[in-house]
Amino acid sequence: MKKVLYPILLMWLSIFFACSSPEQNLIKNIETLEKELFTNVTGIVDHDKALTLVQLYIEYADTYPDSDLAAEYLFRAGDVSMNTAYPHRAVDLFLRVHRDYPMYEKSPESLFLSAFVMENQLANHQRAELTYKRFLELYPDHDLADDAEILLQHLGKSPDELVREFEERLRAQEGL
Repeated sequence: MKKVLYPILLMWLSIFFACSSPEQNLIKNIETLEKELFTNVTGIVDHDKALTLVQLYIEYADTYPDSDLAAEYLFRAGDVSMNTAYPHRAVDLFLRVHRDYPMYEKSPESLFLSAFVMENQLANHQRAELTYKRFLELYPDHDLADDAEILLQHLGKSPDELVREFEERLRAQEGL
């Protein structure tokens, strides 16, 4: 009986592993790394794992650009890059999402976040201003439109300048 079961079991296992596609394997690798990275309770980000995860996200999107997951993975890659001190890559990824996946539900946020990173992490105020304005032009009714307008009003101002403006407005209101 064992002589019959072992070959059948081996054949079944071979078929099972042969049927898992490269795409499914890549998704599984991404999910495993996400769990490792995002369930870390120490609060310390493992930059090597984060970089590897970003590379896997990009590899998936490059290999399967028509997949429903491609835009989501690129968005996540931008988010991880933004939060692990890779702002240039984050901007590139967010702009890629917006350009290549305009119908993706987070496409507007991608454009907004690219401007936000330009402003706050790269201190490229000119480019941030153009991108915020483009966001407002394309998505005037989006939930982030008010935020974009406020950020444009305060773009490039130092904290001291913002405090001064706030105090002046406060004095003007008190004088009324």
